[in-house]
Amino acid sequence: MTFSIGVNAQPYKSHTFYSGIRSHNVIITEQIAQNSCGNTFNYRELIGRFYVNIFIDVPLEAGKFYLLDFGEGLNYYYLSQSNMGEHNDEDYRLNTSYHIEQVLCDMDGDGITNEIDNCPNTSNANQADVDNDALGDVCDTDRDGDGIPNSSDSCPDNVNSGNDSDYDGIDDVCDSAINLTLEKLVIKKNGYDVIFDSSDNGNNYTPTLSYSNQYELN
Repeated sequence: MTFSIGVNAQPYKSHTFYSGIRSHNVIITEQIAQNSCGNTFNYRELIGRFYVNIFIDVPLEAGKFYLLDFGEGLNYYYLSQSNMGEHNDEDYRLNTSYHIEQVLCDMDGDGITNEIDNCPNTSNANQADVDNDALGDVCDTDRDGDGIPNSSDSCPDNVNSGNDSDYDGIDDVCDSAINLTLEKLVIKKNGYDVIFDSSDNGNNYTPTLSYSNQYELN
């Protein structure tokens, strides 16, 4: 993200930049900016403070890393504060045509910046989103958006029809081999359950009655 400053900008806005992170005890580099992207720091955690007044339309977004040159060469800095008015004890003043580049986060390293990544903490370069809910499939606990969590959904990538013709636990909408072979049939007869069960007959799918008192069904 590049910010233009110069002759067409509005009055100066004040910005407080830091060149280092105390816990790292080093100057901010591109790698540190990327690795720390998304983290916020207070002034006690930072070192190398600079007050910079910039001739720019709107204040920059605080809590972000920037690549810019305000007199120290082109370097990376962390912006802790950004205000509408000028700072009365400035270290630097930018009033010439130039650019300021904000370091865009890519926490999962998939080449998609956090701002537009539908799974910012899980790599998914293809940004696949089956149910179009703006949450990528790799981090969506209900990929097809049918209200059934992936962990218990027999068809996690298709909205379930509610039908399971062969009673194999897989919804018909994604069952590639629907088997309609009779495995069990329960018939009510005089208040009793008459059960035909293929498992009682060596799985040869010739149903037998599971009760000794067999009924003649008319």
